[in-house]
Amino acid sequence: DYVYIAENYGTDAANVKRVPKAGGSVVTIASGQPSTASVAVDGTNVYWTDIYGGTVRKAPKNGGSVTILASGSDSPAAITVDASNVYWSEFNNPGAVKKVPINGGPTTILGNNANTLGIATDGTYVYWPEYISTNAGKINKVSVNGGGTIPIATGLVSPWDIATDGQNVFWVESNSNGAVKQMSTSGGSVLI
Repeated sequence: DYVYIAENYGTDAANVKRVPKAGGSVVTIASGQPSTASVAVDGTNVYWTDIYGGTVRKAPKNGGSVTILASGSDSPAAITVDASNVYWSEFNNPGAVKKVPINGGPTTILGNNANTLGIATDGTYVYWPEYISTNAGKINKVSVNGGGTIPIATGLVSPWDIATDGQNVFWVESNSNGAVKQMSTSGGSVLI
């Protein structure tokens, strides 16, 4: 097992790398990329967002050709993947949450006004925190098939990144002394 890293040294100097969890040699999977912001991994590929170039890319986990899955996105940032799709957020105002099939195809907008650096999926819903701008202070979800955005938590203080275990969502509130919080994926009480 490996840890995957997005290295961003400037335009056309970004790399995607991996290192064994137990330590060891760093292996470059893709080098000389326009930029990198975030990575996600499935059983076969590593996926990343090219925040400056507006693309979502993938390459085999063991290295190989880079494939552009989506282009024309405005500041793609956070990324996550399930068995069928790659999901990402746009870190701009107003921003969006989008998806593309893992082998490429049409891009679908799942949510608008989503200015965020965090995104997660449990294969049924996509979750994201609203850090700034129009919808600040919320945790939202939307079906992976699309539909309306559902706020599951509101009144939060600068929620930043997010993860899910399928039962709960977990996030960091960057302006609350770095508090890590959680709640059920269906909503309810916020736990610290």
